[in-house]
Amino acid sequence: MSRDIPQDQPLSEEDRQYLLDRGSWGTDLIKRIDENFPAEEPVALEDEDGGDGEADYSEWTKAQLVEEVDRRNELGGPQLSRTGTVSELRDRLTQDDATRVE
Repeated sequence: MSRDIPQDQPLSEEDRQYLLDRGSWGTDLIKRIDENFPAEEPVALEDEDGGDGEADYSEWTKAQLVEEVDRRNELGGPQLSRTGTVSELRDRLTQDDATRVE
């Protein structure tokens, strides 16, 4: 089943999740659309756990984790590897969270 994703407006949360569930081609499309409609605040892929500043990656898909790694790599600083298992990606992001200064 396919779905028409409007590319002339910012993505809705439903469309964003649909694309994330589609893997790398979906995340590529998200990036292209987001470039045309930058958010004033960074868009979180999931809610943070309790407001302590660290995201809870336990429910994130591999595509979401890789997208977050890519986002951080675009920001600069130490480059994170986008390969590995879901567990490795979660650990990598958690360690990076601990080293980043707000």
